[in-house]
Amino acid sequence: MTSVIRAVIRVSDGVTKQIFVQGKGKKVKKGDFVTIHCEGSLEETKTTFWSTREGSGKPFSFKVGIGNVIAGMDEGIKDYEERRIRKVIH
Repeated sequence: MTSVIRAVIRVSDGVTKQIFVQGKGKKVKKGDFVTIHCEGSLEETKTTFWSTREGSGKPFSFKVGIGNVIAGMDEGIKDYEERRIRKVIH
């Protein structure tokens, strides 16, 4: 991932989104089904505990905004556009 942060967005529930690459196209909204590559890591140690790119390399799919994933993931994916690269901190 590129290390140049293009924008920082703070949202009401304590989630911060750092935008590295601006996307294009339709924005994700509640109820949309998305397929993404993502990873979970600890901010303090930078230790990755889960990644869709490791192992099988298969992306992760879920329906947005219905509680099937952690709250930070649901909030972090809202307004996402295709090809956008962002870091979500919760």
